[in-house]
Amino acid sequence: MNGSSMTLSTIQLQQVCKSYGDAKVVHALRDIDLSVAQGERVAVMGPSGSGKSSLLNLICGLDDPTSGSVSVAGIKMSDLNDDQRTRMRREKIGMIFQTFNLLPTLSAVENVALPLRLQSMRRKEAEHRAAAMLERVGLRTRITHRPDEMSGGERQRVAIARACAIAHRQLRDAACEIDSVNRSLKDQLGRSDIGVRPAVLILWIGSCFDRDRWQGLLVQTH
Repeated sequence: MNGSSMTLSTIQLQQVCKSYGDAKVVHALRDIDLSVAQGERVAVMGPSGSGKSSLLNLICGLDDPTSGSVSVAGIKMSDLNDDQRTRMRREKIGMIFQTFNLLPTLSAVENVALPLRLQSMRRKEAEHRAAAMLERVGLRTRITHRPDEMSGGERQRVAIARACAIAHRQLRDAACEIDSVNRSLKDQLGRSDIGVRPAVLILWIGSCFDRDRWQGLLVQTH
């Protein structure tokens, strides 16, 4: 997993290693150099256990490398304390989990608007942006439905819309297995070769559906 070193890198890993365990050490990542430049699209491929999830966890600041450095959007992750990393993820990183992590008592539009409200955005503005994102993922008629009133693919798309609603942010899709969502991602990303279980990390300026304004794209797949 090597990328060419370029100016204006939005993701930069230098000599990154990640190991787990004490008595029996497992080396998930060894000496990784990766640079995702502004506007660049990179695919990280490999079988289960090859370190793809570990790589994304390091980039998102969910874990620390055993050695080496990780920088995202010019910020060195090791320079941030736990509170600063939490704030960065809350305000700058939209994360989509395999289990969706939607609040069951909230409607689709309320789930998507929630992270915007946590950033002190007015309710009307937050829900307007949330509704627009839900329409972009094909859920215009489902915005008032709660998660238990939607299919698995629809819930996944709500999670995608929630991440995309945050302007000037990053999108991470941790493990999407729903065929309909996979097709939607292919359509939006302009790709036909994304695998059945993609994991996507997008850094963008403005709407994540405006490919001309992407800062970078990292696709993880088998």
